[in-house]
Amino acid sequence: MEKWSPTTERSRKTRWEIILGMICLAQTVALTTYYFAAQFIQSKSHTNPLPSQLDYWTDCGLSASDAMARNCHFDSMLYGWIPDECFHPEALDEYHPFEDRTWYKDQGLTTPLVGDDLQQLMMGNISIAYAHTFHHEHCLYAMRKLAMATEKRWLLIDGKSADVHHATHCGKQIAQFVKGTVEKTYSTEHEIATARLQFPGCVRMPWRL
Repeated sequence: MEKWSPTTERSRKTRWEIILGMICLAQTVALTTYYFAAQFIQSKSHTNPLPSQLDYWTDCGLSASDAMARNCHFDSMLYGWIPDECFHPEALDEYHPFEDRTWYKDQGLTTPLVGDDLQQLMMGNISIAYAHTFHHEHCLYAMRKLAMATEKRWLLIDGKSADVHHATHCGKQIAQFVKGTVEKTYSTEHEIATARLQFPGCVRMPWRL
């Protein structure tokens, strides 16, 4: 066993500071890339509008029943219904947000969703739900999805993952989380994630325009 000494303690602290610093740098690079990629894709989608005959895939309606009738798919990590043409199920393979945490009906996290209510949540039939943690994973999922779209040269991606405003919001939130973790000032004790059902459309990726 390593004997304690002030020098050993400083060495351990330095190692952790280096590791956390590298994590911060990696997060910063990834989020910066995500931001500019989203900005570029969004600008291209405005200058190169989708053909009118394909406009139907920009709209899943305003309810789960509308979305199912239009052959849209529920994305649990975006908590939204995605048109078939830009739904990529492989992006969800490693995520099980309704199985690895408790979800609640209320913001106070006092009434858990169980039984049929939980099944309705998993099917995308509940308009709003709450969890103790979810938001940072949701942000990182959108970032990873955009990276997958780039690597696999997807023709289309959902508008949420390609949204520059969402990328900016996520970047600020994760930067605050990393900074607070390093400085030991961030606590998830009172963190509450709100998931509101969304219906984003599709955005054409720029390399196939």
